Amino acid sequence: MELPERIRSVSVSSFAQATGELSQPAQFVFQYTGETPVSLTMDLREKPYNYGQLHPVFAQNLPEGFVRRYIHEKLLRHAQVNDLYLLAIQGDKSIGHLAYKSEIQPVAVDQLSLDDILAWDGAEALFPQLLERYYLATGTRT
Repeated sequence: MELPERIRSVSVSSFAQATGELSQPAQFVFQYTGETPVSLTMDLREKPYNYGQLHPVFAQNLPEGFVRRYIHEKLLRHAQVNDLYLLAIQGDKSIGHLAYKSEIQPVAVDQLSLDDILAWDGAEALFPQLLERYYLATGTRT
């Protein structure tokens, strides 16, 4: 899969309706382009929402902890991994009503069933294999 070096903006959808554009020229900027709000705290308006860090409604969709570090380390040589990049990778796989679209194409990954996981023979550690398999499909929706 060919990944861009940098993500400059992501298109945001809310409840499968195009709703706005999120970018980071200096601060994070969210500009509504549609009629569906992303949050109760971000009313529809013409003026953009500028914020010094990623807006909380979007930050809740970022991977955390070990998974975030793993993704960052895997892509470090190829890309400038930041919050926008992590949202772009996530695409429409986030939990909740928000989805993100960018120049990154969604990754199709064969899903492992719960039966496969429970029947794992333990010859090799499962967690590292799951990380490698799913790190570009960071969302939890199947």
